[in-house]
Amino acid sequence: MEKLINEFKKNGYCIFENEDLSSHKILSDSLCNSLGSNFDELSDLHHLISKSKLNESRLKSFSAINSLPEKNKIIFKQAKKFLFSLLGPDISIQNKLNLSIQIPLDDTSLLPLHTDTISGESAFEVVVWVPFTKAFKSNSMYLFPINKSIEMMSKIQDYSELGMQKMESDFQVYKKFIEINPNQVLVFSPTLFHGNVLNETNKTRISINCRFK
Repeated sequence: MEKLINEFKKNGYCIFENEDLSSHKILSDSLCNSLGSNFDELSDLHHLISKSKLNESRLKSFSAINSLPEKNKIIFKQAKKFLFSLLGPDISIQNKLNLSIQIPLDDTSLLPLHTDTISGESAFEVVVWVPFTKAFKSNSMYLFPINKSIEMMSKIQDYSELGMQKMESDFQVYKKFIEINPNQVLVFSPTLFHGNVLNETNKTRISINCRFK
C-alpha cells in the first residue's frame, strides 16, 4: 500500500487491483440489466444501441445505479483500503455516481481539457474511476502528469483568449491515455488536467466515477 501511496503522490494518480469484485459485480449487473446486455457485450454496446438512443440508455443506467441500496458503500468498497490509507478514517462521498458511456465515433460525449478544480470542485478530494470495459487509447480518458498540470495551471491566464484547445495542443506530447481493465481502479487528483477525445477504437468504454474527501 505504501508503494501505491507514493506513486499517487508522485504522479497525481495510480491504478490498482479492484479491492472488492463482488461490489463491482453488483454495479455491472445493474448496468447490464438497464442496458439490456450481458457483461461480455458491454464493450460492443454500440452494436446493440444506436447513437440516437444512447442518451436515453445512459439516463436509464444512471438512474439504475443511483437507485441501488447502499450504492455509496458499493463503490467505496472497491478502493476502501487505499482511500483509508490516503485520506484517513473520516471520509465523505458525493451523493451521485457519475456514469460515462463512450461509443465509437460519438462526438456528443466529448469532455474537453479541464481540471475539476477549475469547475469548482475542491482540491482536497480524489476521484475514484471504475471501468466496466477495457479502457485504452482514444476510448479511454487522458491525464497530464502532476508536474505538467502544475505548469499548465501556472499558464492558465496566458490561454484565457487562446482557449483550452490551444493549451491541449501545446502540451500534447505529455498527454497520457489511461490503459485499465475492468478488474482495476484508477484514483486521481482533481487538480490534474484531463479529458477525452473522439473514440476512434472499435470498442465502447463504460465507466463510473465518484469523488471522495
